[in-house]
Amino acid sequence: MNKKKIGLLILVIIILWFVFPLSPYLADLNRKEEKLYSELQKSQDIYTLKGQNPKTVVRLYLHSIHEGDYETTYLFYKNDAKMTEEKKQFLKQAPEFHGKIFSSFRFVRSSVSIIENSAVIDMSPWINKEFQFHMYQKDGTWFIYDVPFQ
Repeated sequence: MNKKKIGLLILVIIILWFVFPLSPYLADLNRKEEKLYSELQKSQDIYTLKGQNPKTVVRLYLHSIHEGDYETTYLFYKNDAKMTEEKKQFLKQAPEFHGKIFSSFRFVRSSVSIIENSAVIDMSPWINKEFQFHMYQKDGTWFIYDVPFQ
């Protein structure tokens, strides 16, 4: 192969990498994660995920969004009993809001930074350099902040 063809091949690979990134957060769930997600759906108890790492929790959260399972998505935000009116409002607004969250993870490749009971994922720098996804841990379970991007 001559240098032009190699250069062109490398350019195509780089372009494809930007167009079709392989975000570790949006990849298909592995068997362990599928089992956890199934247990979470059945129990509707977020503490089913107690002891899981933040990356696994984010992957399950994003999977619930991708599946349109907003009843399960709601669990990732709450660690106490809230009024049903709040949940109804959440379910009404969930598709539009969570579609944006899901699509913003498309370009994310950074790892989860954990400091004590907080976790942060730095989002893609070409979206906004200060764009971060925040989580917190309570009783050994990771939750998504009510406003996940800060």
